[in-house]
Amino acid sequence: MPRYDVFDEAVIDADLDTVYATMMLEFSGNRGWWRQRWESRPRGAQPITQPGGSIDITVHDIVDARFAARTVELVEKERLDIEFFAGDFIGTATWRWTAEGGKTRVSQHWRASPNSVKLKLLGVFADIAKIHSSVIQDGLAALARHLSEARQQ
Repeated sequence: MPRYDVFDEAVIDADLDTVYATMMLEFSGNRGWWRQRWESRPRGAQPITQPGGSIDITVHDIVDARFAARTVELVEKERLDIEFFAGDFIGTATWRWTAEGGKTRVSQHWRASPNSVKLKLLGVFADIAKIHSSVIQDGLAALARHLSEARQQ
């Protein structure tokens, strides 16, 4: 049973195709709108946009958390199921995208446990679930700003 079980969502003022494509670029290692809190880089030749594709993730906060994720299942523009299989966290996450008129609802359900002494100790003193939620919410707000700025250009 995972130690952390966190659900976050936001509605982005952009169409589903745009939101999904922009997020897939970021997940694939194209450092952009989320880079100050979250970054990834490809791990191996298979892209994260295909089952079995994996990335290395670094989350910047009180301490840097580093872990690896792989795609378990992808239903394009609907759902991405990933598994954290190495590093500071072990667990799963599900991303979902839902069109709502011209906007897109984006959610993530994160279920994970610390897998390193560093994160186990940090969990004694800091609210890891709250930090995780902050990173996701900051990322979704940055995505909304990024897409808004792109429309204005």
